[in-house]
Amino acid sequence: MATDLLEEAGEVAAVIKGLEGFKPPEKPKTREMLATELSDLLYIIFVLAEHYGVELNESFPRTVNGYMRRFTKNRSQDGCALWLVVCAHQRDV
Repeated sequence: MATDLLEEAGEVAAVIKGLEGFKPPEKPKTREMLATELSDLLYIIFVLAEHYGVELNESFPRTVNGYMRRFTKNRSQDGCALWLVVCAHQRDV
């Protein structure tokens, strides 16, 4: 299962490299391809959590709260997108 996680992460990285122009792909990469690969990666994360008995519904909010504290102190331009995601998630929790 760990190798599946690494494989999916590599596929996400390949699509991002193609979208960012770092490595010209044989086939042009699209946001739809990125959505698919991110969904594949998320699926294997859920499978791993289930396999090891990890309660993501408990641990993820703690992680988000940690990011909230960190980005509240040090909001940088690079963190703006993540900051918005974290804030959106926090509203829903």
